[in-house]
Amino acid sequence: MGNIIYWFRRDLRISDNVGFFNACNNGKSIIPVFILDDNILMDPDVGKRRVQFMYSCVKNLDKELEKIGGRLILRRGKALQELKKLVNQYDVESIYFNRDYTPYARIRDKEIWEYFRKEGIEVKSFKDTVLHEKREIVKGDGNPYIVFTYYYKKWINKIKDNILPEIKKIEIVEGVDALDIAKLDSDDIEFDYKNTYRDLVYKTVYRYIEDRDIPYKDGTSRISPYLRFGVLSIRKIYNDMISLMGELEDHKKRESIQGFIRQLAWRDFYFQILYNFPYVDKESFLTKYRDLNWENDEKLYNTWCEGRTGYPLVDAGMRQLLKEGWMHNRLRMIVASFLTKDLLIDWRWGERHFKRYLIDYDLPLNNGGWQWAASTGTDAQPYFRIFNPISQSKRYDPEGIYIKRYVDELRDIPIKYIHEPHKMPNKALDYPSPIVDHKRQRERALELYQI
Repeated sequence: MGNIIYWFRRDLRISDNVGFFNACNNGKSIIPVFILDDNILMDPDVGKRRVQFMYSCVKNLDKELEKIGGRLILRRGKALQELKKLVNQYDVESIYFNRDYTPYARIRDKEIWEYFRKEGIEVKSFKDTVLHEKREIVKGDGNPYIVFTYYYKKWINKIKDNILPEIKKIEIVEGVDALDIAKLDSDDIEFDYKNTYRDLVYKTVYRYIEDRDIPYKDGTSRISPYLRFGVLSIRKIYNDMISLMGELEDHKKRESIQGFIRQLAWRDFYFQILYNFPYVDKESFLTKYRDLNWENDEKLYNTWCEGRTGYPLVDAGMRQLLKEGWMHNRLRMIVASFLTKDLLIDWRWGERHFKRYLIDYDLPLNNGGWQWAASTGTDAQPYFRIFNPISQSKRYDPEGIYIKRYVDELRDIPIKYIHEPHKMPNKALDYPSPIVDHKRQRERALELYQI
């Protein structure tokens, strides 16, 4: 009997992994492989911090496999070429993997599918990354939803897949040569998915609606990096949340969990948008905004990247990104609005910067978020909704706790001036005055969108 290659990609776990479960229950020996894809790793916009975090996930996966009798085979190169080598060297009859939905992944997987099918090798893919994919949720005419509210109404009532049984033991093909996993450089990256998820289940989710927009409370789930690389199962998260709701009588807590579940639906929504409208990777979803006359001032852009705009909350968010490879979700919206509608810079510039630094960067979600903020995307905020960075600061960080955490120059400033330090009299600060006037830029942004 031939062996099965199980190709791990963005599903770096063995628990509740649809493709891996099917491979292991086929009665064949397994070659568990992860390929360091040069087409991805050599992209100049793929940040080092995210790569190191991925290495941490790979190391964890290897440890998990070892517990059930396996070890991860690590290869580096172009995916098709490395799979060819494994098929040619070992008695392989099938290649299994879970689906990915980015334009690059779809082209790569189609090429792999077509090549091995001609060679008589079975290729099977599975849904694992999302709760609902592709065109599972469509309108009555068969077209995909482009308005979230309508999508969500159908999404919330559609039956979700159950969690799969645990895999206790696997049979692996012995003697497969591999790269040394121990040499993957991930020493300075925090990897704590078990405690992060435990905090979500037992603490964060009960106050999610109340705290998620308050950056200094850090009431978001923090599970996004682990979802990005598939260390956590989206089905387990959903099913755990439903179970929690079933145990609660407290209406406020139930409402909070429902709010969190709604975010899972947003995730599925953006995945299906990218799948059905792959052009959004490079272009605005709304065709009428594809030719906006962005000013794209490089000096202003670099100042935004560095967190030196003179707007404290914006700068705190940008500095958190540089320092931690992560940014609070409310801040992601604020800094995106500031770049596009205060600085009049193309949303793609901001998206690229996030790609370089975010550990949890995920094309469907990053793209959807940026186009939402820029009013160019599906179901985006109206172009005339422009965040006032000072009002946002006063509302979401009234005492400047978050600002002082990330903007060192403002740690000793009186609360009275924390949101507008340039107004503080007789005080020399090593902190810039606002690089633009928000009121004036708002007027110019409204003119920009009048096309």
